[in-house]
Amino acid sequence: HSRLVSVHAECAMWSPEVGRDRRGWFNIAKAVKRGRMLKCSSCKKAGASIGCQVKSCRVTMHRHCCTATGWDFHHTSEGKSYYCEEHRESREQREQKGVSARREGNATVQ
Repeated sequence: HSRLVSVHAECAMWSPEVGRDRRGWFNIAKAVKRGRMLKCSSCKKAGASIGCQVKSCRVTMHRHCCTATGWDFHHTSEGKSYYCEEHRESREQREQKGVSARREGNATVQ
């Protein structure tokens, strides 16, 4: 059964369980339910459905709070990825190492 839920498109797009296919959006109600239990690390209000990709990080925010604090958002072939301000640089460093390794024939360059 489906339920009518109103959300911001940007918030839905970046919530990890939400997706979109040719029939429309799916898992929005699930994201809303989960978000109601999570308080934003920035504004302290409920409804924060986006969390940093670093497993040990407990930062959870609303999409607009993420943008205001400098989060890094990407859509990749593996899905969505997002890193809080603190872990954004570590993602960029990992990517740079991967680029360097590919340039050097998969040898790690220090």
